[in-house]
Amino acid sequence: MEDSLRFCLYPIVDVKFLETQNITEEYLKRLLQNLDFFQLRIKNKTKNEVLDLLKNFYKKFNKKIILNDYYDLLDFVDGIHLGIEDLYQFDLKEKVSEIKEKYNFAKNLTEFLLSKDKLIFGISTHNFLQFSKIYEEFQSILGYLAIGPVNSTTTKIVEYPVINQEELNKILTFIITNQLEISIVLIGGIEKSVIEALYHTFYNFKYFNNKTIYFASISNFLNNKIPICYP
Repeated sequence: MEDSLRFCLYPIVDVKFLETQNITEEYLKRLLQNLDFFQLRIKNKTKNEVLDLLKNFYKKFNKKIILNDYYDLLDFVDGIHLGIEDLYQFDLKEKVSEIKEKYNFAKNLTEFLLSKDKLIFGISTHNFLQFSKIYEEFQSILGYLAIGPVNSTTTKIVEYPVINQEELNKILTFIITNQLEISIVLIGGIEKSVIEALYHTFYNFKYFNNKTIYFASISNFLNNKIPICYP
């Protein structure tokens, strides 16, 4: 049987980036036409402003939307992505059972994209200790964990160093040892050469050769500089 490891795009639409780069609605529609979802990143807006933007994006693009940061707006979207610092802001560790009872979460992005009613919940992590700790605390509601930065980036100010090979190998070994069902999303400075290098890293762990790994991008996605899937 032929190996089928796939790397696929996790697209991020940053509202500020759209505005500063004068990206048009028609251009964005073309970028999203072969994609089923995207993460919507909105900063420095009131909740009412965010809700207005959400309605507008749903109406114009008709895609599943994972909202960045605004956990308290989960009832209005298909999923939520949080940074590790947001977990403490919303005190989510103490609410896992309550959240699980209220919402129906997909166990990974594949299930999320195939389902009509399941939501997705994802968190960014930046090293092995964070990855393993967040998984243990939130595994009952997690659909994916993001890992990064895997490369230097200018799109976002980051407080963590680029993950080195040793750290990445520890994370991958943890995934294999614990047979994680959640999806993995690689973040930070994603470009074609980085995708190719990381593909070979995952390929060397035979466990991943029938899996889909995701790579997230803002600027290179919106500038149409990276593929939807690799290889």
